Amino acid sequence: MRFRFINHQFIAIILIVCLLSGCNRYYSNIHPVDTSNLADTELSEKIETDAQILTIVEQNLVRIQDREKQYFSVFQSEKPVLLDHIQRQEIKDIWVQYLDQVFVLTKLMLEYLDYPELHPAYQNDAFVLGFSSYLMLVSSGLDFIEKTAFIAPFEVLLDEPIPEYNIPRGLYTKFKWQILNLNEYFKINEDYQKYKILMTELSAGSEQSLTSQLFTLVESHYSQSQKILKSKRMSLVFANYLESIKDNSLKMVFPIQKGVALFMAHTRFTTRREGFISNRQCRQFIQKAEPGDIILERGEWRMTNLGIPGFWPHSALYLGSPSELETWSDTTEITGYYQRKDPDCSGFSDFLKRKYPKAYSAYILGEDNEENQIIEGLKEGIVFHSVFGSVGKADHAVCLRPRLSKLAKAQAIETAFQYWGRGYDYTFSLLSDNELVCSELIYKSYEPATNKTGLHFDFSDIAGILTLPANNIAAQFDREYGTDSAQLEFVLYYACDVRRGKSQSASVDSFRESHKKPRWSFYIFNN
Repeated sequence: MRFRFINHQFIAIILIVCLLSGCNRYYSNIHPVDTSNLADTELSEKIETDAQILTIVEQNLVRIQDREKQYFSVFQSEKPVLLDHIQRQEIKDIWVQYLDQVFVLTKLMLEYLDYPELHPAYQNDAFVLGFSSYLMLVSSGLDFIEKTAFIAPFEVLLDEPIPEYNIPRGLYTKFKWQILNLNEYFKINEDYQKYKILMTELSAGSEQSLTSQLFTLVESHYSQSQKILKSKRMSLVFANYLESIKDNSLKMVFPIQKGVALFMAHTRFTTRREGFISNRQCRQFIQKAEPGDIILERGEWRMTNLGIPGFWPHSALYLGSPSELETWSDTTEITGYYQRKDPDCSGFSDFLKRKYPKAYSAYILGEDNEENQIIEGLKEGIVFHSVFGSVGKADHAVCLRPRLSKLAKAQAIETAFQYWGRGYDYTFSLLSDNELVCSELIYKSYEPATNKTGLHFDFSDIAGILTLPANNIAAQFDREYGTDSAQLEFVLYYACDVRRGKSQSASVDSFRESHKKPRWSFYIFNN
């Protein structure tokens, strides 16, 4: 008996193959075998082998789903959840492992797509292989989407590119839409009934099926797909609709749209290009700052002041010049730590040069005859600047020193080098690793990890986006100041006197009040 069960479903499923092509670490260069050109003996051996492969894939899916149950359940919350580096990597690892199985399943489906053209003796087994692969993809896809769709950590992290596996940006969204928008689910029942008829014929025959070990697998995945479709699919589709509405509403509430953010970054309410902080004050800043210090900046009359929460809209990390960083890091603790990581390096600076050659080359290049001393997130992405090119363009600036060991600060600087060159995060979300906003660079550089002491910041949930406005750092400093739990020390503060048109040194008490000022304070000063 011949069944054309795949005609409708594969139209949609093949789209997944197109989306995933070239993305996988193992299967990107493996093309489907043309089974119609195989000799009978070769085809028989392939069918037996592929049945065993599906059994292995099933075992892999079970292990992945067990891992998902153990890990994903922690994040089944409507509220934004902040993940550390290990948790973010765990999510990506599970995604990559699942994609491995998807590639095997799609490859097998394509290979048995034209099973009616095969020798009649092998058509039934080819049907079972194709239908099994299809059901496994549908049920596992629905299961994966059910656990991850519309949950911020997954939506952000799974959509990021993973260069080491050639996984492009946006793959998860495309996969999710393909799974949720398959309009052929009603055909599963019809095809399953055809499968049941075939099973009846096979059981009545005298010959042993080459794919008999897949019968239980088919029943299991059919049951799982029906359970999800009946109880979850409509809510997922509805959530999909709500998510698209939410994405549009966020662009109206928060300046996350790239075109708007770029316009605001370029727009000022004055023709003055330089900040009120003078060159003399920049040189004084260099004398007092140390590698690892955190800088907060504000320029008056900038449109971004109206689009970013709080008085302080920008933050940066002080590195010192290349020579200053090398001298500062020449300690037994730092040198020993990095020589254990790379026995061939002579010290911290040499480690950075060897591990991040492109970033280090940009660092030592300098700008406008000045040495680079700062790393920060601007519209161009994560870049190096001199103090004159960063602090010197601001009207307010403060330098804060983490109360951490030199080694912890060196580790933070190393992390910052890791992010050099990445794009600016116009969603202002802490969940992304591939694009960073200025304060996100500070957060991730000082994020605590195994064998790494760090800083703990207070975050804000703005329109459903978990973010760290630079103003939060100032507010947290104020709240912790003078307590044993204080994480930052005051170094210096330049405050702008708008009426007099200059910046001048100010006290720690003045800085502690700054985060309370309205972000449009220049209008008040001009009244």
